[in-house]
Amino acid sequence: MSDRDLQAAAVGAGILGVLLAIAAGRVPRRLRVLVVLSLTALATAAGIFVYRYVTKPVVLTVAAASLDGDAPRLLTSIATRMATSGARVRLKLVQHDSPQNAVAAFSSGVVDLVATRADVGDLSGAQTIVGLTRSVVFVIAPPGSSISTMAGLKGKTVGVVLADLNRRLIDTLSKEYDLAQSHVKFVDIPPEEVPVAFKRHRIEALIVVMPVSPKYLARLRAALPKGKGGAPTLIAIDSAGAIAASTLFYESYDLPAGTLMGSPEVPDDDLTTLRIPYYLLAKAKMSDAVGGALAQAIMNARRDLIREDPLISQISAPNTDKDTPEDLYFPIQAGAAAFFDGSEQSFLDKYGDALFYGSMVLGFLASTVTAAWKYMMLDQDAASRSAPARLWALLGDIRQAGSTRELSGISEQIDQIVQGEIENPTGEDEAERQRQLNTIDLIVRRLEQAQGQRRTELAAASTDASQTPERVG
Repeated sequence: MSDRDLQAAAVGAGILGVLLAIAAGRVPRRLRVLVVLSLTALATAAGIFVYRYVTKPVVLTVAAASLDGDAPRLLTSIATRMATSGARVRLKLVQHDSPQNAVAAFSSGVVDLVATRADVGDLSGAQTIVGLTRSVVFVIAPPGSSISTMAGLKGKTVGVVLADLNRRLIDTLSKEYDLAQSHVKFVDIPPEEVPVAFKRHRIEALIVVMPVSPKYLARLRAALPKGKGGAPTLIAIDSAGAIAASTLFYESYDLPAGTLMGSPEVPDDDLTTLRIPYYLLAKAKMSDAVGGALAQAIMNARRDLIREDPLISQISAPNTDKDTPEDLYFPIQAGAAAFFDGSEQSFLDKYGDALFYGSMVLGFLASTVTAAWKYMMLDQDAASRSAPARLWALLGDIRQAGSTRELSGISEQIDQIVQGEIENPTGEDEAERQRQLNTIDLIVRRLEQAQGQRRTELAAASTDASQTPERVG
């Protein structure tokens, strides 16, 4: 709750208090009880609403797309696990037919998050929650080919799996190795057509970007041509370090020997190439609390699901290998960063303001309950039943007394009231009780004076009656 909201609540409470004070004593007790009970029901309903609002999970929509459906499947598993574990943040998957469309939905604000690689579309202003995986760039020449370096691609036709998705990569490699001026032709090759394209010599080399996992490596091995010329050749991107430094969204990576094949080993030694991170990205407007809770929920789901899918094991904290945060292509969302580096706010830091204002609210509620109780129990006739009021009411009885016997009865009433006040004094403190006794003393003196005056009047009336001669008929 903001300071403005708290100020508004305080003003509202003040107005309510004024209204109650004005109404006090002017409304019958039954109606006062009804008013307080109605306000209590309203406050309870408001409390339940606030509680449900605060504890309601935050649902974030996430866009994802991939050729084989792995990305949506991975996110669906994570989202399901987050829901079953009662995470504060939940994910709702929105599938798209292409990664470009998924990024477009994110950039236009249709979804809250996007799972994408770093070099696709316009992702300005995006921030990283977690790293999902990393795809490695494979530049492959078929068995028996004379191509062994990037320079050897000059004048050749190179097939690119998902060329539209890898357009920025192609442009980067072309610029770094001057491939456009070397008459290198890049053509789009669907994954299922790779074997035929090699067999019919439609392509002389292949560029494919994929995660390094048993499933993807098996698919790649199956797509490559088999021949007596030996094993395929992996071509090193020896300028990967320079490319990574200039683009930020590519990383230099040493592919371990034997990654593609084990016998013979392909590559036969560690091979320098490029690696492209896949991120779960959020808008910069996401709150730190939501970002931290999301990162925590995803990592908890990763821990529970890591044995079910090798790709889930690649989910990790965002890469912070750059020298400064400004060097990162996508800055880490502040809440996620706090979660990963252990600098999350302590309980008092996070909820100190809430506890402070909460204590004020509890104090206010306690005062309100007390005031409400007194308001309900307020009796309009209470003041008239006080000892001074009861004594003062006897003044009229004294003036209207018709005999000394009535005056004697009134004296007994005075004694009873005074005795009751002495035995059970009223007043919240000693000073108040003393003022009450002083008031009673003054009133009793006035009553005694009135009694003496009335006795005199009664005696005079009796004498006049006895001295009046009887009329003789």
